[in-house]
Amino acid sequence: MNSYPRSLKCSIILLTLLIQSIPLQTAVAAKVTISWDPNSESDLSGYKVYHGIESRNYDTVIDVGNVTLYEIENLEDGKTYYFAVTAYDFSQNESEFSEEVSAVLGSSDNTPPELVAVVVMGETQIDLIFSEPLDAASAQNTSNYAINDGIQVLGAYLDQNLTTVHLLTAAHERGRSYVITVSNVKDLDQNSIPAESSLSYLLPDPSDDTSPPQLVSVITIDETQLDVIFNEPLERTSAETVSNYTINNGVQVVQARLNDNLSVVRLTTTAHERDVPYALSVSDIRDLATNPNVIQANS
Repeated sequence: MNSYPRSLKCSIILLTLLIQSIPLQTAVAAKVTISWDPNSESDLSGYKVYHGIESRNYDTVIDVGNVTLYEIENLEDGKTYYFAVTAYDFSQNESEFSEEVSAVLGSSDNTPPELVAVVVMGETQIDLIFSEPLDAASAQNTSNYAINDGIQVLGAYLDQNLTTVHLLTAAHERGRSYVITVSNVKDLDQNSIPAESSLSYLLPDPSDDTSPPQLVSVITIDETQLDVIFNEPLERTSAETVSNYTINNGVQVVQARLNDNLSVVRLTTTAHERDVPYALSVSDIRDLATNPNVIQANS
């Protein structure tokens, strides 16, 4: 079964958290539901779920059998946990780890999600960036989105990162401004976005685009991962050049990966310290215009 390491499809596609109190105790436990894409090998026997409190250093492994969804209980509140999945065959040959995902487990919050940015992908797709992970059912309900001038929303798909919603729409006109309005979208603690939250956006013509990309927001994933959000799709080479990112207080950027919507860069870094303010500077990032525009130095 030599193909297993290379043919692994254990890419975790959904991570949801539920915090609940433990009766008669002062501690709080977290319950994580994790799911992944199934493997296609005919000799597949099952999967193992790994987790721990250090990246790629898992102190717990659970043989879950041949299922693609599993619930892990009694995790400690307030800690960051890392998760990965492997597949194994009937001879107990085991694949390499899937891509790792992480979650900071904490008590429920009362802060609603915010619409941070709109990234125009083309005439029939825009990506909405939110300030925190979303509830999938509300995020994928097309009736929660409205675009002016009769542009119909045909589909809404929550990205693997849970903070980006891909909207498929009727055709926009290039060079024209639009307004997207969002209602009833909820975070993982069921806080709803303020009613009729809206942002304007422009569908540019690449040949006429003279506006440089802008740094919109930074979302903290955990001590060693940040999502850097831009206002438009980026040219991949410049977006994934580590030297284009600088963080103060001695934190080094180790890796930069541009996601599929081309507007969010996941930075892997050396460890940050909690409750310490940091500043991220970005330079030399280019957009996809016919004549690429470069972000303002030290944004």
